[in-house]
Amino acid sequence: MPRRIDIELTSSRDDGSWTWRAAGAKAPKGSMPATLLPAASKVGDVLRVDAEFFVDGISIVGVLPAKGARQEPELLEFISVAKDEPLVTSTLTSRKADDRGPRRDSGPRRDGGNSDRPPRTERAESRAPRRSRPEPPPMPVVERPKAKRLRAGKTHRTALLESLPAEQRPIAEQVVLGGLPAVRQAIEKQNAERTAAGETAIAAGPLLALAEKLVPKVRTAEWRDRAEAAHRDIEVLDLRDLRSIVSTADAAGRDEESRTLAQALKDGLTARVDAEHASWLAELIATLDVGRIVRALRLSSRPPKAGSPLPPEIATRLTDGAGAALTSDAAAERWVAVLEALAFAPVRDKVIPASLPKELHPDLKATIARLATRIPKIAHIFEITPDRNAPRPKTERRRPKKAAPKPPPPPAATTESPVAAEDAPPTPAEPVTEDETASTPEE
Repeated sequence: MPRRIDIELTSSRDDGSWTWRAAGAKAPKGSMPATLLPAASKVGDVLRVDAEFFVDGISIVGVLPAKGARQEPELLEFISVAKDEPLVTSTLTSRKADDRGPRRDSGPRRDGGNSDRPPRTERAESRAPRRSRPEPPPMPVVERPKAKRLRAGKTHRTALLESLPAEQRPIAEQVVLGGLPAVRQAIEKQNAERTAAGETAIAAGPLLALAEKLVPKVRTAEWRDRAEAAHRDIEVLDLRDLRSIVSTADAAGRDEESRTLAQALKDGLTARVDAEHASWLAELIATLDVGRIVRALRLSSRPPKAGSPLPPEIATRLTDGAGAALTSDAAAERWVAVLEALAFAPVRDKVIPASLPKELHPDLKATIARLATRIPKIAHIFEITPDRNAPRPKTERRRPKKAAPKPPPPPAATTESPVAAEDAPPTPAEPVTEDETASTPEE
């Protein structure tokens, strides 16, 4: 069920998506397609959106229209009374003692208790028993530890900067901040300032050559910091962070110690994936046992081990359960929920509804048209063609890419002499921290 939250747009990406964060806070964060935003959206806008919360992130499904400004002031209506009536009226009434009914804690009535009404206990026993509501099925209890996000240190990166000569440290710091593009931009901006001041421009060739030599060393030091942090928390670390480190091990792990660490991370990743996959299958079976078919369909679309097929018995249970949930007696909302979960399940092309509704609800028809490319068999049963204007269905497991870091400030010249400026690299200004909006949202 979508929830409404307020978000603030933080940046726009080249691929057409926007990054966001919760209004007035650093988290949660995430990204969203630009097709959901108004045409005049800009960085810093605060929007009211509908969001769906999943285990691996938050998905924005719609943007609510902004409320228009009130043109007229708010007024209070004053209703006057007739002049010949008093402003305050009161009415006094008298009540006899005999008119009062018996108190609940009083004894027998004064008239001898001759009443045709049975006692309270007999009335309670004669009532028909209330119908108790059926209790919802309990959630499956599967012990799955919460994944921990990677928190890398700066030990090896700091040691690398301290081991370099003083004239190479500014260039290495720029490489740390943004790589070769950051070095080029810093040189261009400093040359523009020197030209405006009537000074000789700095030759970019020697500085870029030095930066190219420093890039592999900086990347290796950064990988060692991340790899050692991952190795410490390998039992509880998020698999996405662990996979990213293992995938870059061949390029960064060049020495013997780094290769040993990379092999340990690969073995740990294999063991973690196998354990997560077994836990995922256990949770999927427990969810099917209690009849929560929508949750089971959503869970089946997010296997920890990519490309691993479902066991035949689980696939059969999932197919039969999804078909049994699509009946003529089910409400349109139930159909929509099942079909949206089925669109990304591995059994989406095998499910056939048990019975069809007598009248096709407009919301159900629009949902089938939007998901027709994902559930072609059901779309063929209802004879519905895909809606070409509908947004392309996207899987629920989305992780926004890291945005490029902000351009660092240009380094300042270390000397007034053009020759010295060419030989010695410039000194950088204050370092710019990485953009906080590029981090992955956590739930």
